[in-house]
Amino acid sequence: MYKSSPVVFGIAGLLFSVPCAAVGPQAQWTVGQSVQTSSGPVRGHAAPHASNVSEYLGIPYALPPVGNLRFQPPVRYRGNSTITGETFGPACMSSNLTAYDDRLPDKLIEQYGVTGVGQKYLADIGHPNLTYSEDCLTLNIWTKPQTGEKKKAVLIWIHGGSFVSGSSATPMYNGQFFADQEDIVLVSIKSTSVPRSLVRSHMLIRSSYRLSIFGFPGNSPSSLNLGLLDQRLAVEWVRDNIAAFGGDPSRITLFGESAGGTSVDHYSYAWKDDPIVHALIVQSGNVARIGGRTAEQARTFWLNASRALGCGNQSTHDQQIYDCMMTKSAGDIARHLVNTMATPVNLPYSPAPDDVLVFSNYTDRPAAAVPMLVGTTDFENGLFRVYVDKPLPEDAWIQQNRALFDCPAAARANVSVQQGNPTWRYRYFGVFPNMMLSTKAPSGAYHSSEVPVLFDTVAQDLIANTAEEVAIGRYMRGAWAAFARDPVSGLERYDGWPQYEASEKTLIRLGFSNQTGPNLDHADQVLHDQLLAAHQHLSHPQQARPQPPAPQPPHMQPNTPARDQNNIDPAISGATMLTGPPQTPTQPDVTGQETPKTYGKRPLSTSKRAAQNRAAQRAFRQRKEAHIRELEGKVKAYENLGEAIKALQAENYQLREYIINLQSRLLDSQGEVPELPGNIDLSQPRSEIPVPSIPSSGTTTSTAPPPPTAPQQPQAPHAQAPTSNDDLNSLNRIAVAGLGMRKPPTEEVNYLGNNFQAQARRVRPDEGQPEASELPKQEPTHGLPLIS
Repeated sequence: MYKSSPVVFGIAGLLFSVPCAAVGPQAQWTVGQSVQTSSGPVRGHAAPHASNVSEYLGIPYALPPVGNLRFQPPVRYRGNSTITGETFGPACMSSNLTAYDDRLPDKLIEQYGVTGVGQKYLADIGHPNLTYSEDCLTLNIWTKPQTGEKKKAVLIWIHGGSFVSGSSATPMYNGQFFADQEDIVLVSIKSTSVPRSLVRSHMLIRSSYRLSIFGFPGNSPSSLNLGLLDQRLAVEWVRDNIAAFGGDPSRITLFGESAGGTSVDHYSYAWKDDPIVHALIVQSGNVARIGGRTAEQARTFWLNASRALGCGNQSTHDQQIYDCMMTKSAGDIARHLVNTMATPVNLPYSPAPDDVLVFSNYTDRPAAAVPMLVGTTDFENGLFRVYVDKPLPEDAWIQQNRALFDCPAAARANVSVQQGNPTWRYRYFGVFPNMMLSTKAPSGAYHSSEVPVLFDTVAQDLIANTAEEVAIGRYMRGAWAAFARDPVSGLERYDGWPQYEASEKTLIRLGFSNQTGPNLDHADQVLHDQLLAAHQHLSHPQQARPQPPAPQPPHMQPNTPARDQNNIDPAISGATMLTGPPQTPTQPDVTGQETPKTYGKRPLSTSKRAAQNRAAQRAFRQRKEAHIRELEGKVKAYENLGEAIKALQAENYQLREYIINLQSRLLDSQGEVPELPGNIDLSQPRSEIPVPSIPSSGTTTSTAPPPPTAPQQPQAPHAQAPTSNDDLNSLNRIAVAGLGMRKPPTEEVNYLGNNFQAQARRVRPDEGQPEASELPKQEPTHGLPLIS
C-alpha cells in the first residue's frame, strides 16, 4: 500500500514532489551532488536525519525585492555563481500572528487548561526563532533520485500564517522525512532542520513568499497581491528546473494549509488557463472561507501604515505616499505592523480583490480543471479560542467552525465536482497526547494539528509519539503521495477512497477514533442533525429531550450482521437483497451429505441488487431532502414569529408611555381623576402579580386560590369622589407613578431622553455597567414600585 515516488516543494512553505523530466539526473546519483539550475549551479548535502536524502537549501528563485523592487512584482533570478545550499535563506518580513509578545497570559493558560506541549506549539507557530529579511525569496529541495521512480511526482507546499506570519523554515514544515518515506522531490521556501532521527523517501521543495504589508500592501501604484505572484514564480521555477533533481514536471501537485490552502485556491482561479500544476490539495482554507479584505479596506490599512510612518494620509497623493514608504527601513515598517495587531488574531494584510488574481465574486467563475483534494480538521476553532479572553459557549464555537470551515470546504468540493474534476473531501479527527493543546476546553483536532502528523515532524521532547499517531501519519503521507503520483485514480487504488458526492457516504474521516483507513461518513448529515435539533428546541423549549447514543465507528462495532447505516426504511432498503432469504438448517441425506435447500424465488443478480439498492437510496434521499426543507420552513416561521412578538412588545411599551402622558395631561388641565376599575386599588402596592393558568389541551382549567395576604384596612369605595385637595393631589401622584414625578413638558422630554441614553449605556457590550450616579434618580411615590 505504501509505494513511493513523488517530489515535494514548498513556497513560504511550498512542498513539491516531482519525477525527473527528459533531462534527468545522472544515472549514478551521489547524495548532495551539484545540480545545474537557471539560478546557477547548486551544491547540496545529506539531510541531517535522512542520510540518503539530498538537501539543497536557500536557492534564490527571484531577485531580492529590495530598493526599487520593494512593493513590486517579483523578477526571475538568473545567475552563474555556485550556490552552496548549506543553510536556509532568511524568513520574509512579517508581523506576529498574535498580539502577545512572548507567550499566552497566565489567565488564558489557566482558563483553558493550555498544556505544556500546547504552549510550546503556540510559541513555535507564532514566534519561531528565525532570521528575517526582505531578501527572502528562496526555496529548498529534498530529493532521493538514486532510488524509486526515475521521474518522481512533485508536491509544492504553501505554509499558513494568516498571510502575516509563518515560514517554511518552521520546523514542522521540514520535508526530509516526507521525501524519504514516499520517494518524492520536495521544494520549500525557507525551512529549518528538525530534531528527528527517522526519515522516509521522496523529493521535497519549499519556498518563501512575501507576507503582510510587504506581500499584500494595498497601495495603488503596485499590485495588491504580490505574495501570490511570488508563489506563481516559484512554481514556474520548479517546472523549469525540477527534472535535474529527479522530479517530473508533468506531475506537480500544489498544496497548502490555512492561508496556504487559501493561496492554493486563489491560484486555481487566477491561472485557470495555465495552471502548470496538475492537482491541488486545499487544507483548512479556501476562497469561500476567507472572504479577504475589500480593495477599500486594503487601502485603509495602507494609509494607516503610511500615517504611522509619517508618509501622509488619505489627502496625500498616492505616488507621494509610495515614494515615502520606499525610503523607510524594513525594520521601521515591521515595528508598525506589530502595533497594528489590534486583536489576538487579525488579517490586516491579506489578498484583496483586484479582479486579476483575486476576484470579488466567485459565483459561476471557473477554476483550473485539475483533480482536487479538499479537507478540514474536526474542530478548527480549538486553536483560535485559546486567544479569546472572554469564554464563549461551546455551541457558538461549533457553529462558527461549521460556518468558517466545514461549509466552505463542502461548497468548494461541490464546485469542483460540478466542473467535472475528480474530487475528494476529508475531515481529520486525530487527537494525540503530544498534540493536545488544551484540556479544560478540549482542543480536539484543532486548526493545523494535522500538519506535523502529515510531515512526521511532531515535537517529541516532552511526549513521544503514540503507535496510532505514527500509523496515521504514515497513512496520510501515503495518501498524499498516491494523489500526487496519480491524481485521477491514485487514491482509489491506494485504499478505495470514493470520489466526493455530497449526497453519498463519501466524506473521508482521517484518524477517526485514532484509527487508520478512510472511515466513510455522509457529508450532509451534520446539516440535517442541526436543523432537526433546532426544530425540536423551538417546538419544545422547556422539555429535555433524550439524546440518542453516539454511533460507534465501524471498527468499534461488535461482529454483528451488516446493517444499513443510512436508516433507510426496511421496506425499501434492499437489506433482504443483500442478506438473502431466511436460512433453514440443511438436513443430511442418506449418504450423509447435506442437501441444499431451494427457495421459491430465484436469487437476484448482482446488477439487479445494485439497481434496487440505488433506487432505495434515491427514495431515502428524496424523503430526507423533503424533511430538511420542511424543517427549514418551520425554523423560518419560528424566527418570523419571534420578530413579530418583539414588534408587539415595542408597540406595547410605546402605547403605555402614551397613555401615561395622556392621563397626566388630563389631570393637569381638568383636575379630574378618571374612575378606576372596581378590581384595582392604587392606594397600596401589589405584593404579587397573578399569573394566569394556561391549560393544556384536553384538561380543565383550575384556578389556584390566591395566596394569603396581610389584613388591610377597609378602603373607601372607588366610586366615592375625593372630598379634599389633598386627596386629589394624592391620587394624581399615584396615577402618574410610572414616571416617578410629574414634570413640565420640556423637562419631561429631557428626562426621558436621559433615561433612554442611560439604557443605551447599559446595553453597550464594549462598556461596563454605569455608576449609580450616572443614572437619573427616581423616587417611588406612596410606596409604589417604579415602572421600568
